[in-house]
Amino acid sequence: MPLYIKPSDVSRLEGCSSPTASRLLNQVRDALGKSAKKPITISEYCEYFEVDQEEVAKYLHSAIAS
Repeated sequence: MPLYIKPSDVSRLEGCSSPTASRLLNQVRDALGKSAKKPITISEYCEYFEVDQEEVAKYLHSAIAS
């Protein structure tokens, strides 16, 4: 299971376009005080958006497997 979440992952999770997914990740980076080049962990994403990390991990794992 990957540690970091990518725009393509966010796009699948949220049902949004890639540019929107990138903006969402930048929103998380801004809130955490991370630079634009620093990756966002799945844990950080889930905490920021208040979603269950296990559910997100399961979804991402199933998306990778298919």
